Formats: sequence, structure tokens, C-alpha cells
Amino acid sequence: MLAPEHEALRVGVKSITFDIGNTNRSQNQVKGKGKKGGMILQQDSAIAIITDNNDVTYKVPSCIQGKLIEVNERLLKDVSLLGKEGDGYIAVVLPKPEQCEDIKASLMTEDQYLASLNKL
Repeated sequence: MLAPEHEALRVGVKSITFDIGNTNRSQNQVKGKGKKGGMILQQDSAIAIITDNNDVTYKVPSCIQGKLIEVNERLLKDVSLLGKEGDGYIAVVLPKPEQCEDIKASLMTEDQYLASLNKL
């Protein structure tokens, strides 16, 4: 889900695509208990591209290293879900279990995120 303060949500979202240029994340094929076949993502790997009502595009990064398990294809038909908790998730990324604590420690709190917006 995008942060409620994200510029695209303030202006209005026109579209979302999982085709990031060199690959289409919606073509991800995951099988079995071990989630074989999931695309490996780095923190800065783009998951999706959002276009707002002013035709400005935003790359949505993974923010964590892990396997792409699924993308929310419902967003392709109804971009208004993007700002909604629960239904508005963009993707599910599964980190390695041994990296979970480090990943949690590296994530911003809401206050840190809001402070970073004020610096822009």
C-alpha cells in the first residue's frame, strides 16, 4: 500500500502497471511450499509503475530484499483500491527468514517517514 501522503494519491491515480520495462512482474510464477520461481528483488527493485492524473510516473520499489510472491492484479482494474488498507496492497515480497529482524530494524516508522517528507 502506498503511504496516504504519497503524491500520487493526493493528485489521484490514473493507472498502475507491473510491466516495469525489462520484465512484467505480473508474469511471476510461484509454485509450492518453497515458493520456487519467485522473482528475486533487491531493495531498490521496481515492482510497479504508477501514473497519476497529471501523467507523472512513480516507480514503486520493493523496499526489502526477497522473493516476489504475488502482485495485486485487482489494482489493474480498480486503481481506487490503492489507497485502501487490506485491498490496496501492491505486492507480497517474502524475505529470507534469517533477514527478517534486520529488515524490520531498517524500516522507517511513520514519524520518520513524515519527517522525511518535510525535508523534501
